Amino acid sequence: MIEYITLTIVTSFSMGLVYFTYRSLGKKKLTTAGIGILLSIPTIAFTTLLASTIIDDSTIKRLTKEHTIATIEFRNIGNHHYRASFTEPHQLPVEFEIYGDQWQIDARVMKWNGVGAKLGLKPVYQFERLTGRYQDVKQEENERRSVYALSEEISLNSMWDYLNKYQTYIPWLDTQYGSATYMPMKNGAVFTINLSQNGLLARPRNFVASQSIKQWL
Repeated sequence: MIEYITLTIVTSFSMGLVYFTYRSLGKKKLTTAGIGILLSIPTIAFTTLLASTIIDDSTIKRLTKEHTIATIEFRNIGNHHYRASFTEPHQLPVEFEIYGDQWQIDARVMKWNGVGAKLGLKPVYQFERLTGRYQDVKQEENERRSVYALSEEISLNSMWDYLNKYQTYIPWLDTQYGSATYMPMKNGAVFTINLSQNGLLARPRNFVASQSIKQWL
């Protein structure tokens, strides 16, 4: 907070100097105006440097911060068979039956650069699908699979096709890419699905989930 107060004071002082110089030139007080110019140049330079430092620092903090965009909870209902409760913020839980030892979620992600990043624009995402997977490759080839769409294909394609088509005219759009994360399934395990500038990340939310990762690794 103190850095923003400092920036406000310095900026006000700089604007005052500029106004003082402008008034002096208007009154043809060249000596006074010259002094104003000599003082204004380093003051404005310092203000610009201070603002850049503060913005860059706050941008780094925003870019490294993860945002929870969903949670997923598992209940075992059979051999390699789980019921997953998937919840996004401000929405009701949706349940899926998943086969396998692990779960995976995929999404498309768009992130910003330059002005967009400095303004604190968060990455834009859209979930694509939730799938089950087996740790053993032979089981992956032969056992029952499960895959669920998490968004309507029509809206998904139209939005990203539009961004691809007009990306040249959106200079602050950094890149678009696919991102996925997967974790083991365990009865009672709860995970959060987070989004950062690096893409999707799954984090254990309770003890059961943490233990399942330790056993898995």
